[in-house]
Amino acid sequence: MDDKLITINEVCQRFNINRSTYYRWIKENPEFPKPIVLNKNSKRFRLSEIKEFEEARRCSVSNSQALH
Repeated sequence: MDDKLITINEVCQRFNINRSTYYRWIKENPEFPKPIVLNKNSKRFRLSEIKEFEEARRCSVSNSQALH
């Protein structure tokens, strides 16, 4: 398991989204990985959880396309 911690900026780069999209995702999608709060100004994400979310999104898109 990959327990590397990544920043919000790295998450945004990984999904090619901006911060406003990131904040919308965490608000609207309960499956989005929860950050680890290091202190009041610093949050990190487990890379392994981001990869799992990414794979689940990929499978979800593939399945919905297969239905059409």
